[in-house]
Amino acid sequence: MRRSLLLAVLALSAFSACSVSGQVVSSRAALLAADGSTVGEFHEGMTVSSALAPEFFHVVSNLLTAEPAFGESPKDRQDYLLGGDISIETTIDVDMQLAAQSAIRSRIGPDERAAAVVITLDIASGEVLAVASGGNVEGYPAGLPVAALVGRPTGSAFKPIALARAVEDGIDVEALYPAPECVLVPNPTLTEVCGGTGTPMTLHNATVRSINTLFTGLMDELGPQRVVDLAFDLGIRTSPLEPSTLAVLGLNPVTVLEMASVYRTFAAGGEYLEPVLIRRVRGPDEEVLWEANPAPERVLTSQTAATITAVLTDVVLDGTGRGAQLDVSVAGKTGTSLNVTDAWFIGYTDRLITAVWVGIPDDPDRVLLPPATSERVVGSTWPTEIWRLLMSRIG
Repeated sequence: MRRSLLLAVLALSAFSACSVSGQVVSSRAALLAADGSTVGEFHEGMTVSSALAPEFFHVVSNLLTAEPAFGESPKDRQDYLLGGDISIETTIDVDMQLAAQSAIRSRIGPDERAAAVVITLDIASGEVLAVASGGNVEGYPAGLPVAALVGRPTGSAFKPIALARAVEDGIDVEALYPAPECVLVPNPTLTEVCGGTGTPMTLHNATVRSINTLFTGLMDELGPQRVVDLAFDLGIRTSPLEPSTLAVLGLNPVTVLEMASVYRTFAAGGEYLEPVLIRRVRGPDEEVLWEANPAPERVLTSQTAATITAVLTDVVLDGTGRGAQLDVSVAGKTGTSLNVTDAWFIGYTDRLITAVWVGIPDDPDRVLLPPATSERVVGSTWPTEIWRLLMSRIG
């Protein structure tokens, strides 16, 4: 699509009933899964009728009403799409969607205040196979909380972006860097960041162990603006990123889809591909009215991408992501925001990338600790467990 996918996702809309030639009509457009089966419909107002995946199709609805190919205004596009016998071929994988919803339910019970968002992409094609949410999501459009739509702090899941910048600059991941026990970082007042070992560490080992103090020093050496620029190239193309030292610790809010896109770029050998939720739109006679045609962009060298994947594989083998281990190779990174309000795990196999966010949507500043949650939640607990539950069934 000509407009950014993520900008379109934010274009939440509500419209009046559709009309053609001034007369209100009862119209619908069929929603098809990747396997060709009909899994839902759009009705007047582009409201979704789908028990399977209201979250996924809510995003699709926003994409369609933001696509200029279907009319000059959102109302014109809605009228066109609901004018009769339109079919929308999406990328949703029914088994993956159901497995993602089940994985969330298995870990977040009905009495929890927390919620989760899970997004899975096919690495080769960039197609979005599942957009699932669960837990405390009542009152949000199609059950999609803020993490899916406008973003949340990513914590240490952002660190591989800085590591990629360093590798692109010719810095060896086995190079030693200071890892002081604590440092003071302007933010704009001084913020104390702790968790270092007090002795130098390699960038490789600091990523595996997720050492905050080392990465703040690396961020200053690389230059925050240059790291933020690379983040855009890798896939964070809508969420505004403040180029500060603490950006490396995930201070900036980013959407789940954007973070999944970044890690897909690592997994795909350094080529960015805009995520796809709609393959094509067909008219009454099966003619193709619109078709996705994303163009890959080389944003990292293949050598840098391979190095990042190797380090992230060690994160899962011997670091904070150990809970994500499967019987196949897994690369990934945990993330917990500095104030412990948001927890992430983003990981990939050779075929699929899945990003998981956990937080408390109705009180986003509430820390993920009892009594708000039944136990302490960080990136290595619920997000990693949800990821493994899903990927062990599908991946």
